[in-house]
Amino acid sequence: MSTRQFERRFTCGIGLSPKLYVRIARFESALESKVLSTAESWTGVANRLGYFDQIDMMKDFREFSGEIPTTLLAQLETTFEAHLNEIRSGRVAPTPPAAPQLIL
Repeated sequence: MSTRQFERRFTCGIGLSPKLYVRIARFESALESKVLSTAESWTGVANRLGYFDQIDMMKDFREFSGEIPTTLLAQLETTFEAHLNEIRSGRVAPTPPAAPQLIL
């Protein structure tokens, strides 16, 4: 299968281009990673997930959430504080096994 044919089939089946799908998945991984490990810096998260630099990661955060990473994390902390504390303490799994991975 050629690259172009794969892209067409993926887009038809998933509804997103492979590139956009990977960007969204990486954005979600970055956010989940920071939520679970507040000690890790945003720079560390960006490097570990393969972003070119922290600014590159911030572009994805702005595009997908409308916020910079720190602001979005603060909003999530405020809204879901009790649930996040349960996840961090290990009482609840971060993502249920059957849960979809994309928030679209």
